[in-house]
Amino acid sequence: MASFRNSLLITTILMSVIVLLATEFLSVFHLINELSITIFWLSFSAVTLFLLVYTSRRKKNVIGVFRSALTGFKNSNTFFDYLIICLILAIFILIFITGISSAPNNWDSMTYHLGRIIHWIQNQSLAPFATHIERQLFQPPLAEIFIVHLQLLTKSDLFAFLVQFYAMIGSIVAASLITLKLGGSYRAQLLSALFVATIPMGILQTSSTQNDYVVSFFIISFVYFLIVYIKDQTWYSIILSGTSLGLAICTKQTSILFAIPFLLLLTPLVYKWIIARDYNAIKKFLLLGIASAITGIILPLGYFIRNYQVWHDILGRPASSGPLQGTGLSLDGLFLTMVAHIGNHIPAVGPLYTIFYELLESIIGLFDLSLANLSSPYGSFAFPPLLFPHEDLTGNPFSLLLIIASIIVIVVKYRDTRTTQMNILYIICCIFCFIAFSAVIAWQPWSSRLMLPLFILFAPLVGIVLSKFVTKRGFIVAITLLMVISATPYLFLNESRPLMHYDVLGIQTTGIAKIIPEYKQNKEFSIIYSNRTQDYFRNKLFAENKKTILQDHLNVMEYIISNNISKVGLIFGENDWEYPLWAIARYEMSHPIHVEHVNVRGQSASFENKRFIPEIIITTSQNYNAIIRYDTLHVIPAQGYLPNQTRGV
Repeated sequence: MASFRNSLLITTILMSVIVLLATEFLSVFHLINELSITIFWLSFSAVTLFLLVYTSRRKKNVIGVFRSALTGFKNSNTFFDYLIICLILAIFILIFITGISSAPNNWDSMTYHLGRIIHWIQNQSLAPFATHIERQLFQPPLAEIFIVHLQLLTKSDLFAFLVQFYAMIGSIVAASLITLKLGGSYRAQLLSALFVATIPMGILQTSSTQNDYVVSFFIISFVYFLIVYIKDQTWYSIILSGTSLGLAICTKQTSILFAIPFLLLLTPLVYKWIIARDYNAIKKFLLLGIASAITGIILPLGYFIRNYQVWHDILGRPASSGPLQGTGLSLDGLFLTMVAHIGNHIPAVGPLYTIFYELLESIIGLFDLSLANLSSPYGSFAFPPLLFPHEDLTGNPFSLLLIIASIIVIVVKYRDTRTTQMNILYIICCIFCFIAFSAVIAWQPWSSRLMLPLFILFAPLVGIVLSKFVTKRGFIVAITLLMVISATPYLFLNESRPLMHYDVLGIQTTGIAKIIPEYKQNKEFSIIYSNRTQDYFRNKLFAENKKTILQDHLNVMEYIISNNISKVGLIFGENDWEYPLWAIARYEMSHPIHVEHVNVRGQSASFENKRFIPEIIITTSQNYNAIIRYDTLHVIPAQGYLPNQTRGV
């Protein structure tokens, strides 16, 4: 079973590299289109089929790997083990139904995750383009590159969520393998897998088109292959580790904060070589380390070059414009930020809010500190609502409780023979990850989303503690059921993509259904019955406290269709939604539409297409004389609103 899981991880990493490099290559020649991507996947499938037939003559072939997996599966020979497996499968099924039944509607996806995908497809290249939404340029592109392939192959966004969905499955597999390498039993591996599957933020992310689960997968793969190298000293494992890190950097910049501390795991191995004066081993390790580092740097090279073209900085827009800590962060400030990040996982409302806040203040008051002294560009600290299953803001309270309990147990039992040196070192690395995260990332209401990789990294420890140190069977069963029960609301009552409307459980929600009462009474609040076009705007409806945004988009599209307009300019704000316009156009228009940002004032202005002359301009700003003015979108004539440098040549 372990060999099958290991093969799955290796295959996924190698396929990710192939997809990334192939897309970068096609981008250079402006060939990111349906024909090229189809040819790529047909060729890849043909080569894969040839290798399958070729290796079928060998003793250890693909069929043999599957047989080995089935044999390993039979090791789960107790009812409880089968129950855990069935619970994980049930979670997969419910999340898949959620993702396939709903249109993408995450806020960041509507602004830049999916917004830039359409520009890439339109331009047939990943090259920089003029945009008012600069995150479409400087954010790492890998998760969206995967979605580009799905979009071009299926001509829709129906399967866009599968990128995060597969990343969740891969993360569960990697977590179980790390548990095995840390000395965990088969039961421990199952429990760590269930822990990952029931992380509330993870559940909500899996059916979305963000990139937090994708980066989590690459980070935990990096850690797994690093541990494999420490255990076996196989050359390919450290190369795969560096490759995973490179892919993680291509997905999200925060990945480096969770990856680098785990290099501490190499300390005992290197120390042993130094003591033994095994210079050959040290030399081999250094050479492999350099090769691994080069691999990790080469993979995001295209992303770095594009950022440098726009901002003269390989990381993109200056850090001062992002959610980073100030340069003068003190130890007190670091401690407060750590407390605030943890507080994001403690839901509270009403009297509980006051109780928890005062309790937290009392604890940090022992150090003469107060949450009022917390420095953050996002304002004052606040606990998340008690029941608010939203993919940006929800916390992981029960998961956090299990992590803290597991750390305490392993620290207390550090002399126990069941606690290995690697277990202790692994905990230290996880804690250093959290410290590094808090030192760099300022407190923000959605930091729980950014911390998803850390929760997954802690999963092996939770599984090991539950299987090794919890001896009462009834207690393990109770914790398992609590994990599932605590995850249930996030499976059914996802604020962005709810499987059922809240009246089914008689719950008073704090989200859309409370702001728009008719949604609460209407069965169409559930994605099973709702209209896909409406689904794009669920998060916008919640934030704007109005339903007119959907109608405004439909009205604008009707104007474009009735006037047979094919060239549209955009003047949007940094946080405005671009993707829904494209999505509605795909369903409503019989002729292709070409859309570009115009009158751009930011760093990307120099990339504005001088040959593009829009027939109309759509804007969210009130500062223009509009032909038609709706509540949230306005149509203005192109003439008179374009600077001279953007006119055709």
